Amino acid sequence: MKLRPFIASALVVASSLSPATAQQVSDLRLAPDLFIEGVSYFDPGFENLLTREVIEAPVQLTSLFSGTSQNPTAGGTGDPATDLGIRTRANSTDFNNVNRFTVDPDGPGGVNGPQRIGTIQYEVDLAPLEAYLTTSGDSLSTLDLQFLLTSSDATATYDIYLSYESANESLTQTSIIPDDAVSNYLNLWLPAQSGAVGDVINGTHKIVNLAQTGDLIFQTSSLLSAYNDGARKVNIIIAVPSLFSGRTLNIDSLSGIYLETDSLEEEQVGQFAHDQSLYPALSYSDTFGPVQSLPVPSATFDIPSQLTTSSQNQGMNPDPTKVTGSYLSDGGTNVFEGNSATLTAFGESGITNSARDEYNYVAWREEGDFSIEVKLSSLTSAEANAAAGLMVRESLADDSAHLFLGLQTSGAPVIVIRNAAGETATETLGSAGTMPQWLRVTRTGNLFELFLSTDGVTFSSSTPASASITFANPAYVGMACTSGSASNNAVAQFDELSATLPSSTSDIGLQTFNSATNIRTLSRFASSTDAGIIQWSMDLSNLDAYLADQSLSLDALNLDLIVDASDPSKLFDVYLSYTDPATPINLIGISRDSASFNYNALFAPAVGSAVGDIVNGTHQVLVANSSGTIDLQEDLLLLYHSGVRQVNLSIASSDFYASRVITIQEGSGLFIETSEASSEIVITDVNRAGNLFNVTVEGLTNGTTYHLTGSADLTNFTSISGTDIIATGTRDTLRVSTTEPAHFFQVIEGEAP
Repeated sequence: MKLRPFIASALVVASSLSPATAQQVSDLRLAPDLFIEGVSYFDPGFENLLTREVIEAPVQLTSLFSGTSQNPTAGGTGDPATDLGIRTRANSTDFNNVNRFTVDPDGPGGVNGPQRIGTIQYEVDLAPLEAYLTTSGDSLSTLDLQFLLTSSDATATYDIYLSYESANESLTQTSIIPDDAVSNYLNLWLPAQSGAVGDVINGTHKIVNLAQTGDLIFQTSSLLSAYNDGARKVNIIIAVPSLFSGRTLNIDSLSGIYLETDSLEEEQVGQFAHDQSLYPALSYSDTFGPVQSLPVPSATFDIPSQLTTSSQNQGMNPDPTKVTGSYLSDGGTNVFEGNSATLTAFGESGITNSARDEYNYVAWREEGDFSIEVKLSSLTSAEANAAAGLMVRESLADDSAHLFLGLQTSGAPVIVIRNAAGETATETLGSAGTMPQWLRVTRTGNLFELFLSTDGVTFSSSTPASASITFANPAYVGMACTSGSASNNAVAQFDELSATLPSSTSDIGLQTFNSATNIRTLSRFASSTDAGIIQWSMDLSNLDAYLADQSLSLDALNLDLIVDASDPSKLFDVYLSYTDPATPINLIGISRDSASFNYNALFAPAVGSAVGDIVNGTHQVLVANSSGTIDLQEDLLLLYHSGVRQVNLSIASSDFYASRVITIQEGSGLFIETSEASSEIVITDVNRAGNLFNVTVEGLTNGTTYHLTGSADLTNFTSISGTDIIATGTRDTLRVSTTEPAHFFQVIEGEAP
């Protein structure tokens, strides 16, 4: 059996591997024979050393490598104790003394001396990609920078930046200065210390890693958007404040740039959009869901998500089962809470004997028989034909079958009935009367009975007293108002409603479209111990059977979230929760009926956390204190290969109140890339728990015996006893216990000798 030339580090716990099908086109190591006689030291530094080529790469993206000592002296001689050193090996390029920073935080030269920093830089030339893609006819789908970097001192910190030209990111390319450690400190490292990962600093460089410690094992950063934005030169800058006295950074094998072309196509297999008929009007409730997403059109496979929401105002409404929609046909406003509502409406066509209606509507859905009653306290308008009252509709279409029992500004009863969609309605107008009046509509089967009262105690039948209309179930029931004018409004005040409504100003609002979802009033934070939150729950387990049935290998599994916020000054977080003992992290879901739980278990513990942090052992921070628009892409492939099958994605905010809207845009959901299953053995993940390493492998043959070989330095692999397994399928896990600080594995067919 062929062994795939892929070596995985046992330090992989929660990082991203370049897809197994990606091709390496750039190597960040120097030629192995360049500085082979021990470590060579440089003062003040070096520049424009050419990195090695990648054997059999379809295109070569070489780099010019430069560096500067933290302690540069013009014309100086390299000092092994203080200056930057390089040693080249077959499998790595090693750097010594990238920075001294002894006991003096200002660097050498006294407490008040100039602050300095040692840096190294790769200037990668992406221009050859254009000719390659033109010649091959391929399109670029992935362009990733991958690091396999080890540090001799797990406590020493270092930063990694990217710099390139990008109008979209407001980036202007900058470079290190090989003989000026002070400028490198002031222009690169120092301003980055007040930033966060992903920030653009001074318009010149973007933070990839900040105060990183220990090793980087197969960390990937996408360069695709930079390339698509026109960047053809990319500077990779490593700035180090504390690797002194012989401490080293090692750039190991497989560090470089990887690409994929359109030989693998990404397919959306799950989306966060919902049937627009569910909540076509903006609807409010203490809680929604679970609401299942729409299937992705034309997808070969679908992973549905379940949307659940919980208001910050949870539990304050006596009847949280009422989901109330606010429908505005021609502008105006609807404000409602509890048993009262104020509707300010226009509507040139009005609610009259016509084929279509224009009105404002606060409504909910009622299944089967019901009785609804309300007090119309007042109706004011410059229009004599303005009307307000109770309405029952089959749908929100403007020509829907409906029944309306209301009053005009004169207090005259008005009854409008449309027996079927598209028909012209009939109107019955009574004599002028008083205000307020109480209105009641009851339904028994298809029979609707109408009542009026001047005191709310004694009710009399209206004229007509009843109507027989065939409505589908459930029907829309609620309060309506129209002015009958496009220029003058009507204001209706409703009180003493027999149903209890959510709040349009403090409860969560939901409106569904076939391509997007609007979330309104995510959180008011009237108190400090409640939180409004929304969650999508995804079950990945069906993917197992799909891949097996189609004989496919999973090459990519990405979660995309595209969010547009109506108020760019308001902040929100995004969390991911799942169960993975190796991390460790355990799945948590939001509570539908306890805003206090959502605050205490999810939101509050995450305050002050950084992107990537795991909070309370239950959820990982994907976005922290973001505002405006985000386009999040999260790689779930390693989680899937480590056995994660249930994933919860949630958004929480401290100040999205007063009708502010978060829109979940089209393109949000799950995406996969697959290829035909290979007979090659591929190590897809390695997790560590103490001294125990779990090595996940694909491409095995059921019933065949395999074992591990290991190496501490990517050379001289030896068999490891006690690692034998008999594969129970194409995917299995081998386990080994070792105290080595870093270890690399290969999978070999047969028993360990």
